[in-house]
Amino acid sequence: MRKMMVMVFSVIGILWATALFADCEEEWNRLQQADVAAHRAQAAYAAAQQAYQQAQANLNAAVAQMNAVGAKLGLTGRAASGSVTFGRSPSGATFFDNPDYRAAKQAWQDAKAANEQAEGEMDAAGSQREKARDEYDAAKKAYEECKKRARRLGDDGLLLGPEPLKLDKTLDQKVHDLLLYGSISKEDTTSEVAFVLTRQGGRTLLESSILTTGKGAEYRRWVPEGSSLVMPFGRLAPVQTSNFYPRKESLAGGAAPLIFAAIGSQYQKDAAKASYSPGVACEVSPSQGVKKSTMSNAINRVGMAAGLGLLTSKSGGDLKGVRNTFDVTGHEAELKEARLQFSVVNRNAHKSLPVSLSVKLDAKDLA
Repeated sequence: MRKMMVMVFSVIGILWATALFADCEEEWNRLQQADVAAHRAQAAYAAAQQAYQQAQANLNAAVAQMNAVGAKLGLTGRAASGSVTFGRSPSGATFFDNPDYRAAKQAWQDAKAANEQAEGEMDAAGSQREKARDEYDAAKKAYEECKKRARRLGDDGLLLGPEPLKLDKTLDQKVHDLLLYGSISKEDTTSEVAFVLTRQGGRTLLESSILTTGKGAEYRRWVPEGSSLVMPFGRLAPVQTSNFYPRKESLAGGAAPLIFAAIGSQYQKDAAKASYSPGVACEVSPSQGVKKSTMSNAINRVGMAAGLGLLTSKSGGDLKGVRNTFDVTGHEAELKEARLQFSVVNRNAHKSLPVSLSVKLDAKDLA
C-alpha cells in the first residue's frame, strides 16, 4: 500500500511538473512575442512621429508662402497654420482670383489636411505603443509569477535535472572529452559558442560558453542571457552559471581559443581544430587529458587563461560572456537532438533576440 501511494504521489509530481513546465513555457513564449510586438510598436510610433514632424515642416513652408504672396499683393491679414485671415484691400480687390494666391492657398489647405492626418496617425501609434508596453509588462509579470510557483525551477524558470550538480573530485581524471564549436548570426549580432562534453564524478556534463558581439558602435553592447538546453524529453536549466569578461583586443586571433578557455584552459590548444569544422565534434588531444592539481583545476574551472585577457570580474573587461554547465546524466542518448537556446540582449537599445543553436553530440564517443 505504501509503495502504491509513493507511486501515486510520484505520478502526481511528474504530472504537476509537466503541467507547470508547459505553463511556464507558454508564458515565456507570450513574453517573447510581447517583446517583439513592443519593439515593432515603438518603431511604428517613431516612424509616425517623424512623418508628423515632416508634415509640420511642410505646413510651415505653405504658411510662409501664403504670407509672401499676401505681402506681394499688398493684402491685410495673415496666414497661420490653422487659419487664413486675408481680406480685400483697395490695392488688391480681386486677389482671390490671383493665380499665385490660389496656388498658395491650395498648397496651404493640402498641407493642413496632411498635418492633421499625420497627427492622428501619430496619436494612434502612440496608443498602440502603450498597449504593447502594457502587454509586455503583463507577460513579464505572469512569467515571473510562474517561476515563483515552481518548486523545481531554475534561475531562468526552466525545469532542472533530477538533482543538483555534485562532483567527486577523486574521479576527476579525464582522457578524452568532446569539443564542439558553433557560430550563429542574427540581425546585427554574432554569437560564438563552445561546448565541452565530459564525464566528471560519475556524471555526464555539457559545459558551454557564449560570447556575443554586435556591429559598429554596438560591438560591446550585446550580452547572452537565459540559456537552456532543449532535448526530446524536455528542457534543462544550467546547474551552474558564471560570467567572464574578455577584452576586445583578446579576440584578435579569433574567439574560439577564448571561449574554450573560459571552460578550461586545457581546451585552448584544441580550439582551432574545433573551429575549423563548426558543428562537428572533435576529441581533446590525449596529452591534455591528464589529472591536474587542485590549484590548476580551480584555475581552469574559472577560465583564467593566461595571455587571453579573460577575466572573472567586470573590472578590466569590456565584453561579457556567459558560461553554463548542464547535467545531462541519464539523457546522453538525446544529445544528438539537443539545441541550446538563449537570448542576446542589448539593454541600451531595449532589444532582445531569441537564438537557437543545434548541439548534436554523441556521448558514445566519450572515452
